Amino acid sequence: MQRTKLFFTASNVCQYIKKRNFSGIAIVSSKIIFDKNKWIFEKINKCGLSVKTIFVKDGEKAKTFEQFRYLLDQFLKLGLDKTSVVICIGGGSVGDLSGFASAVYLRGINFINVPTTLLAQVDSTHGGKNGIDFNGFKNQIGTIKLPEAVFVDSKFLKTLKRKQIVDGLGEIIKYGFIKDKTILTDLNDFDKNLQKIIKKSIKCKYFYVDKDLEEKNTRKLLNLGHTFGHAIELKYGVSHGKSVIIGMMKEFEFCEKIGLSGPSARIKLIDILKKLKINIDFDKYIVDKKALMRDKKIYSGFIDFPVVRMPGKSFVKKLSINLIKKY
Repeated sequence: MQRTKLFFTASNVCQYIKKRNFSGIAIVSSKIIFDKNKWIFEKINKCGLSVKTIFVKDGEKAKTFEQFRYLLDQFLKLGLDKTSVVICIGGGSVGDLSGFASAVYLRGINFINVPTTLLAQVDSTHGGKNGIDFNGFKNQIGTIKLPEAVFVDSKFLKTLKRKQIVDGLGEIIKYGFIKDKTILTDLNDFDKNLQKIIKKSIKCKYFYVDKDLEEKNTRKLLNLGHTFGHAIELKYGVSHGKSVIIGMMKEFEFCEKIGLSGPSARIKLIDILKKLKINIDFDKYIVDKKALMRDKKIYSGFIDFPVVRMPGKSFVKKLSINLIKKY
């Protein structure tokens, strides 16, 4: 497996593109992202190659079959070939769509990711999971294909709203619980430690991705908060990162109730959220059984469930779906 090339500035994107000798560039983004980050589009347009920009919908609205078909249609109209490159500039949803289309068009063309949200910078852009929602359920169709390069730049984060930062914090907190508990300590001064936190989070992500790209074993730990969280996201329309936080809390409670873990993780999460001034009424949200049963991770009536014994110590436990539904 070829490792994704990782850069912590977007200023050298043209330098990288010129070295790769691409025949042309198709940028995939949204109008919202374009209006906030025109500097990166201007930079790529000066790379000396033919550049075309395709705008898709922003957020979860990007992850539809209609948007997927539209993107493939645009690739065809632009005459993209195997030596072209698709550059996604956007958050996790636009990245999921762009990566999926790039993975299947001509059976795979070059793909570069420039993540503009904290969530995408620390999580979704690095794992190779691409796809769309289908018939009202999350991530039902997709592929696993790593981008060849990722340009992480904190300059993009200055355009984000508070709720988008909270979205990223959901995934960051997850890393602290499953592997690197020093991240949880760094969160005591989030602004001061931002760059350190981003790099530690990415390191955690690649620790599992490098070992288990297709999620057959240890990578399943990255699903902490996502089993219950996706069901919450679908039922209540909560943003992904916030739903992961809610999912973690409810999964911690569940694991305590069935005797798989003690209260340390749940208590720590409450403390972290208080320090970060993230206020969530957890009792307001109930995991929807119908959405839970459509989780793509279920097999033969079972699911491999991430369990946090204590912050930084985790394992995967095979659980019956009937047990979870009973809870």
